[in-house]
Amino acid sequence: MMVNSNLNYAIKFIITSIIIGSILGLVGASAAHYFRVGVILISDGFSQIINSSYGFFYYIFTLSIAVFIVHQVKKINSGKPFQGIADSIFYAHRPDNEADIKSGILSTLAAFISAGGGASVGQYGPLVHFGSTIGSWLKEKLPFQLSLDLYIGGGVAAAISSGFGAPLAGMVFAHEAIMRHYSHKAVLSIAIASCVAFGLSTALWGESLIFPISKVEFDFLTILYVSFIAGPLFGIVAIVFMNSLIFFSTKLLRNFSQMYF
Repeated sequence: MMVNSNLNYAIKFIITSIIIGSILGLVGASAAHYFRVGVILISDGFSQIINSSYGFFYYIFTLSIAVFIVHQVKKINSGKPFQGIADSIFYAHRPDNEADIKSGILSTLAAFISAGGGASVGQYGPLVHFGSTIGSWLKEKLPFQLSLDLYIGGGVAAAISSGFGAPLAGMVFAHEAIMRHYSHKAVLSIAIASCVAFGLSTALWGESLIFPISKVEFDFLTILYVSFIAGPLFGIVAIVFMNSLIFFSTKLLRNFSQMYF
């Protein structure tokens, strides 16, 4: 009876993780793509109104409009400060779902308007926070009793994967930078979200690589041999280095304390 119960729970958990990851991947890919497209459209619209060759005066015009709109957005947000990646990390480590969904969406909107006006606002910080905001919102709306980090991690991974065209980087970033720990329960939904976001972005809108990468042919078997040798070797070097560092630091501190205390 216990075996059947555990099996049912495992099947339900896998199916639920796939559903959540797929939704977050779809939302993350769409957000990343249309954020970039929207910024380009706004910039092109400004260029039609005033020639961008005017340089300084062009940016005075565009940034003034962006400042006015962002000010109105902040009024809608009741004057609260806009949020970012630090807030995503904070929410991911709370035991309850305390994310301010409205503020998170308006923060992304403010970043979008600022970038469209020519401000030096990065795309991926706002998208990462938007991914975590959507994850928190899904946690409230979906009837699945799963941990919050599963939702937030999936949203963040999808944003990074689609934005940079790097699904593995999305998974690592979600675990290392946002969740700050490896969660074996969340890894499936995070992997699904990251891969779905990358797959959709590539299939629908083409590659979204920031840096061009040339394809290089190599002998996989040779690389495998080198990895088997290099892994243990560099591991031993790292262990020796860290132990030596600890040894000499401890010795230095001991000598210092004997001299002055």
